[in-house]
Amino acid sequence: MTQRNLQRTLKLAFAILEEQSDTISLLAAAVQELRYASGGPRATGPFGSGGDGIGLSSRGIISGATINELVVSRLKVTNRLKIPKGTDKFGSTNTLRESFTTVTGPIAASFGADWNAQGFTPLATYRLVNVILKVYRLGSPGTVTVGIRNNNGNSPEFGGSDIATGTFDGNALGTDTAGTEQTITMITPVELTQGTVYHIAIRATAGDSSNYVGWVGDIAAGYPDGNRSVSDDSGATWISFVGHDFYFKINSQEILEANVWIEGDDFHFFDESDVEHAIPLDVISKAFLDAKGDLITASANNTPAILTAGANGDMLVPNSDAAGGLEWVSVVTYEDSVVVHEGETVHV
Repeated sequence: MTQRNLQRTLKLAFAILEEQSDTISLLAAAVQELRYASGGPRATGPFGSGGDGIGLSSRGIISGATINELVVSRLKVTNRLKIPKGTDKFGSTNTLRESFTTVTGPIAASFGADWNAQGFTPLATYRLVNVILKVYRLGSPGTVTVGIRNNNGNSPEFGGSDIATGTFDGNALGTDTAGTEQTITMITPVELTQGTVYHIAIRATAGDSSNYVGWVGDIAAGYPDGNRSVSDDSGATWISFVGHDFYFKINSQEILEANVWIEGDDFHFFDESDVEHAIPLDVISKAFLDAKGDLITASANNTPAILTAGANGDMLVPNSDAAGGLEWVSVVTYEDSVVVHEGETVHV
């Protein structure tokens, strides 16, 4: 990046902050009110390691700020504000909810139409985000799908469908039959209801008897709130084995209260009336203009560019070969000359 481009980028950044000073002030006040400014999220929160949140303290995300009648007159960023994109807003923390971790050895293999499942019962209502299984591979089982299914007696619902799914590469598993933990994150987290039985169902449909995923566990009635089930017809029917249990862990996701976040190309926030607003992040700021006479043009689709001022008397004309599609050209004068214009001789 050239020095001029760097200066332009810095000017653009600070101009945007100045233009949104009222919004930043309101956000800072709102965050302070929510106690993010003192004792707020640190290593597990949105501000990264050591951040105290948005506030006026010396260790805050914003320091050296003077707020006078809700106007930020000067802003100095001393720490990186990490705002994740998407619906999780300020991120989340995982909490272990249910588990069974006793292992006596391999119990069953999943391949083709042979599927396996483990029942479990949530002790509270929560949002399941991922499951952890202890598994291994033989050969190359390919993509492995893990789903959460509703209950039918002591087994998954016959012919049922997943209420949440996640996948992983079975070919990347280890071959030790003791198994290793594999975390499977659900594509869309699902809310589970306290006291309702669900099942973790695993399958490797591209596998066969020489290429499968093995799941380890115990056959001594260790987990009281569910049991192992098997299907040999791709989940159309299931057979339950009471007293047999696979190794599993269930994690929930606790979403932190969020007031600001980035979604797509917009900066979103809630005001004090709990009304959501969105500010485009791809607007052209006044800092983009460096000098008197600068013109904003475009070098390509959605690519703004600057055309500096021409000399006095120059004309602006289109030129497809120019970087911005326009250029300044000198005007030719014909003082005291004879000029032919539209077939007529004219003295200038």
